[in-house]
Amino acid sequence: MERTLKTLFLITLIASVNVLIANTFSLKVHHNGDVVNSNDTAYYWGGVAKFDIVVELDITNDSNADVTYTWIKNKENMTNLWEVAICDKNNCYLSSVTEKSFTLSAGEQGIINAHFYPSGAAGQGILDLDVFNASDTTDLATIIYKVTAYPTGIGDSQLSTYDFEVYPSPASDYINISFDDNEINDVEIYNILGKKLSTIKLNKNTIYNITDLPTGLYFIKVKDSQGVVHTKSFVRN
Repeated sequence: MERTLKTLFLITLIASVNVLIANTFSLKVHHNGDVVNSNDTAYYWGGVAKFDIVVELDITNDSNADVTYTWIKNKENMTNLWEVAICDKNNCYLSSVTEKSFTLSAGEQGIINAHFYPSGAAGQGILDLDVFNASDTTDLATIIYKVTAYPTGIGDSQLSTYDFEVYPSPASDYINISFDDNEINDVEIYNILGKKLSTIKLNKNTIYNITDLPTGLYFIKVKDSQGVVHTKSFVRN
């Protein structure tokens, strides 16, 4: 029996969706109707728990004829224990299913949702999904879903327009941390288990040496002058 898919936003996560738009169909974010174009990103985060996460996209047949579309899981890069499964117009599938097709009539809207199962493990999940017209494989969209789940102990983060950057990522020697808030003095670095590794005293733009960190995923937390916590991640390679 196929696993029941639920949408629970009970964890700390960042979900991003990047799409290259095709010819006969278009994609939108389900919850707000925003058109999804190349390099668009949607962020979500909260507190870590056992959860299912769904990134919901609507797909619309913009042509004047019935079209059969095929989706293929092109590449997965998951933290250990993570899984990802797809729901389309016809069904919700097990994570082991890598390819299916569905038909949309002219003007009809369907779904192409990615369900991530981190199983309580902090980390990252990335899925490259190809969606294309089965009769014309050049009529193609490549969707990149990326989800980051933060461990317990980092604290509750909130979405804002706050200008806080960490780059490059991946990085091997140094990262740059920059922000536009004169009242921020301390930045905390955590590992994937939620253990605080260090507290950095900052200026507006600080270069931090990471050569003593093992390879892996790390998180940086700052609190702005209004007391709002902001968290970003970087990879040490």
